Amino acid sequence: MTINVGLGTGSKAEQLAHLQLIIGAQKQAIAAGLVSAKNLFHSAKELVKLAGHKNVDAFFTPPGAPADPADPASAPIQPPPDPKHVEIAAKAQTEQAKITADAAHQKMKLDAQLAFEREKPEA
Repeated sequence: MTINVGLGTGSKAEQLAHLQLIIGAQKQAIAAGLVSAKNLFHSAKELVKLAGHKNVDAFFTPPGAPADPADPASAPIQPPPDPKHVEIAAKAQTEQAKITADAAHQKMKLDAQLAFEREKPEA
């Protein structure tokens, strides 16, 4: 059994500040694998409650909740790709384009050489 007494729990502003501090710590702990999507959702839920709103689902989607097929806008927004991955993909694409261009150049060179070799005996 837990008893919560109204005195000493702090004002809403203090509770909000503490919760924001916790969320900041959670953001840093994500890299270490100490925070799950469920943990972040519970923090967001508390934040919405402290802000005075009762319907958490209007602001945050619970992790693992299926999107409403009738409402495509209800699907979770995908996080942006990691800039390092984007840079690596761009370099790979550039390298592939260079290889393709080199292959095309070599083919043209070979075709020209074969055409020259065919016309050489006629001259």
